[in-house]
Amino acid sequence: MKVLAAGSLIQAMALIKEAYPGPFEAEYGPAGFLRERIEQGERADLFLSANTAHPEKLLKAGLVKKAIPFAANTLCLIVREGLEGRDWFELISDPRLKVGITVPGKDPSGDYAFEFFDRIEKDHPPVGARLKERSRQLFGGGPGAGLPIPPGENPVSFFIGAGEADLFVAYKSIALSGAVSPLSYVDIPPAYNIRALYAMGIITGAGEALGEFLCSSEGQDCLIRAGFTGISNSTPPGVSAPPDSTAF
Repeated sequence: MKVLAAGSLIQAMALIKEAYPGPFEAEYGPAGFLRERIEQGERADLFLSANTAHPEKLLKAGLVKKAIPFAANTLCLIVREGLEGRDWFELISDPRLKVGITVPGKDPSGDYAFEFFDRIEKDHPPVGARLKERSRQLFGGGPGAGLPIPPGENPVSFFIGAGEADLFVAYKSIALSGAVSPLSYVDIPPAYNIRALYAMGIITGAGEALGEFLCSSEGQDCLIRAGFTGISNSTPPGVSAPPDSTAF
């Protein structure tokens, strides 16, 4: 069985693989590119996206049987050594600091980062607009999106370590899972944060069985251990889903 999954699910899927009774192979990448691979005819059994928009598009095209939410995430600031403990707004608005994000339109994390900037702009103009201009889209856009990332290395850790970013707008699950250790993270307050709803596109019967496991209590426990919020959990106060992250 073949699974195409968003890169932010690597740690979670390692736990799922240990718990699931059947074998499967997973390939990871920006969800937008994985969706395009399915549109171009690549065979897969299950598609796991960091938003609902990509599975929904495949559903409308008749390329998946169902599109179902299975997990949620929020954002945080992952910071280089020496920046830990500073206020989140002080960090994000400091023009001397290089802010890294993924490529909007190709990787949902970049889309969520832009929405985060929009929320800042609403209350603190022109900080959000300037963040959109100066943020560095370092990966998530396929070949040529930035420096080549060594195999097995977390991209956020790599780009901060290479000096390409001082801080990165990233999923909180990445920080909670230990994937970027020993880097620290700074919380974004609920009023400015984003609830990223993850959804699956079910393609085959085998994929549906794995999808059902992801939604089971055992599967949800694996996701929560990897830093995600289960779909049964309510949205934290002040955190709302962006328009393309509405359950369908």
